[in-house]
Parts: sequence; structure tokens; C-alpha cells
Amino acid sequence: MHTLLDTTDAFCVGSDQLWNTYYSKDTFMLLPWAENKKRISYATSIGTKDIAPDMRATYRQALLKFDHLSLREESGRSAVAQLTGRTDIETVLDPTLLLSPEDWRSVARHAEFEAPLPAIPSKPFALCYLIGKVPSYAAQLAEVVRQTGLHRIIQLPSREAPAFSLPGALVYEAAAVREFVSLLDAASLVITDSFHATTLSILLEKPFVEFLRFQDHAPGGQNSRIHDLLSVFHLQNRLYAQDSVAWAEPLDYSPAASLLASARADSLAYLVNAIEA
Repeated sequence: MHTLLDTTDAFCVGSDQLWNTYYSKDTFMLLPWAENKKRISYATSIGTKDIAPDMRATYRQALLKFDHLSLREESGRSAVAQLTGRTDIETVLDPTLLLSPEDWRSVARHAEFEAPLPAIPSKPFALCYLIGKVPSYAAQLAEVVRQTGLHRIIQLPSREAPAFSLPGALVYEAAAVREFVSLLDAASLVITDSFHATTLSILLEKPFVEFLRFQDHAPGGQNSRIHDLLSVFHLQNRLYAQDSVAWAEPLDYSPAASLLASARADSLAYLVNAIEA
């Protein structure tokens, strides 16, 4: 650690749920060991709407020492601002959105598939990637299939719900990052409750429908990061709802693409300034 401190001018931390205090009480990523070195956070996520009560004093003390502080979600920025009293906290894009579609497609070009899916299907299909173990997902999926007419489903299993599958779906267990991006980019529809499957859907301009893993007001629930992400790009209508089929309507990505370009420029400017200031 002493060697690291002697040879480093700044430490930057981020991003996905790194400061989720309902998930972990580990304070290493608050950089308490950084001594007098510059501390930067880039798009760090607390994952929820607040800091757990038993960690608030610890977080307040640590976050006041950061030279540059940014959060990934507006709800997280608001919670940290209220906790610390700081007025200089920014909201910036998740790092996945700093890359271009071509950057991600260059990764996908190296995908290697195997049985039972030796290649990307040539006919339209929906990609289903649901992380949560939610009883209502089966009925919601059936309704999506009914509304869209997409009966060909490729499902990527999750650790939370390894046994869950839609009847008739092809379950593919061998997808790493390259295969995941390749399948998502080729899909006619993405069905997901995953933050990063959603960011990639937006970046690659794919139609998607969003399921929610948690009750909105549940302690430690993580829906706020999905709500915040969709709000940034004015895509709240992609949330699945029983009383509306707005999520099934054609999707014009022109407004979202413009918002993304502007937010990317602002986010990169924040990061460069934080490093060089």
C-alpha cells in the first residue's frame, strides 16, 4: 500500500452499486487509506434511494474527503447531497454509455456460440434476461409474447433464478460478455430487469420492455436506479404495466440519442476535469 501511495497522484472509484450499503458494509471503496491523495468518484452508485441508517455517519465522514464526487443516479446524488451537505455533486453516465455502439459491436464480433445455440438465429427473436426471482414474471412474459407476437425466445439464466424459464424458450447458459452483446444487438426485442442490459439496449437502440425486480418502496430496493435511467432518456413508457401497452409501441430513439450525446460530453468533461484539476 505504501508503494501505491508513493506512486499515485489520484484514486478514482466507481461505479455499479459500489456504495450500496444494504448489500455491503465494506468501506474499502470509500478510500479511507488514500491519505492526502486526490479522491474522485465517477458514476458511483448507491443502488438504492438512500444510505443505510447504520452507515450514514461513516459515509458522511468519508465522502466529505472526496475532491470530486459524482453519482450515477439522480436519486443517489440527492441522497448523498442531503447526507453531506455538499452542493458540488454531479450526476454522470454509467461507464458503459461512454463507449460508442461500434465499440460494443467490435466486442460482439468475437462472440463464439455453442450448442444449443451454435449461431445467432436468422429469424426474429426476443432476448430475455431477467435477474430477479419474481413470481409475476411468468405472466408478464406471457403477455409480452402475446402482445408482440414474438414466440421465439432466447433466455439467459440468472444466478438468482436459475430454474426459471418461459415454456418454449431456448435457454442459453454459455453467454459471456461477447455473446451477451451479440445476442442483444441481434434481438428484435429485449425483455429485462437488468440495469446494464437496459443501458446497452438504449445505446444500441434496441426495442426493450423493462420489468421491475423490487417493490418501489421496499427498504434496500433497487428500482430507483431503473427509474432514474429511464427518466434521463425519457423512456419511462418502456416499463411493463398491466393497464397499458405503451411498452409494446414502436420506439423512436432520436430524442434519446440526442440526450445521450449531450450527457456523454458532460460526463467526459467531468472526468477529465476531476483528473486534471
